[in-house]
Amino acid sequence: MGKGGRGGGGKKQPKQALAADDDAALLDAAIAQAAAERAQMKQQPPAPAPPSSRARNALADKSKAGSVLSMPDTLAKMDRVMAFTVARLLPDGSKDVCPSSDGSVTFYTDAADVNADLAELKAAHPDAKLGVDFTPLGRAFALSQGLMGLKPPCPMRIQFSRRVVQEVGEAGVPADLRSRMAGAGPFPLFFSERLGSEAFTPVFFTRADLNEFWANTGGAYEKAPEPTVTDLRIVVARTLQEPGQWEPLHYIPPKASEALTKELASKADREAAVTQGFAAGTQRLKAVAKAVAVENGDEPPPLA
Repeated sequence: MGKGGRGGGGKKQPKQALAADDDAALLDAAIAQAAAERAQMKQQPPAPAPPSSRARNALADKSKAGSVLSMPDTLAKMDRVMAFTVARLLPDGSKDVCPSSDGSVTFYTDAADVNADLAELKAAHPDAKLGVDFTPLGRAFALSQGLMGLKPPCPMRIQFSRRVVQEVGEAGVPADLRSRMAGAGPFPLFFSERLGSEAFTPVFFTRADLNEFWANTGGAYEKAPEPTVTDLRIVVARTLQEPGQWEPLHYIPPKASEALTKELASKADREAAVTQGFAAGTQRLKAVAKAVAVENGDEPPPLA
């Protein structure tokens, strides 16, 4: 899926960025494995009544032995994906999330959406210093849903790609649950029983990313399998309630948002370096000031 350059040229990256690198390596390995399996299948005649790939897919096989995930583990899986927010720079140099026009703080999974709303907010508040920041999707989900004892000071919501939501609507939410789940979302995700393995079950935020994964494993892009549409809340509920092999489940960050995520991660690195530099400089100044005070007799020398 075009994962080159994730390493950042050896530069130290935030914890979230390092986690994304781990996912990239796992994803590349899964692509290579799937490509090898596809090539082998082309060379061998089909075996009679082979086991369905459903038996290997955690999302499709409810009866497979395993265990449920804890809430922290479930959120940690989502944290591999970054969500974007509109941030406001305060006079003291700190940042604060900026509410949308409806008064709620919005977490976006799509870079185009957050940039569009940022432009509108800048036009409405020309004197405000606004920009884009990011936060792990698991934390955003916990905040917006009031999980893990988190009580945000204002309403918070997650906005999945508006283009994708317009395309699939509530297709990923069971019909009997749509009225109860209409207050937030939808949060559409895509997967296919024909993709993944026992070690890696990818779930995508766009159909195009699923198709590209299929093509990278040796399939024809135009013949990619018709994906199954689900909803993030459904997946979370299943991992928490249904015993299964959930460890291989991986949320694949939207490729269209990859560039903005890297840009923000690099900016966070620079800001952290500046902060550490100021702290180190302050300590050096204190040490020099103390040495001068000792030399002038204003302070006693340090005990041996």
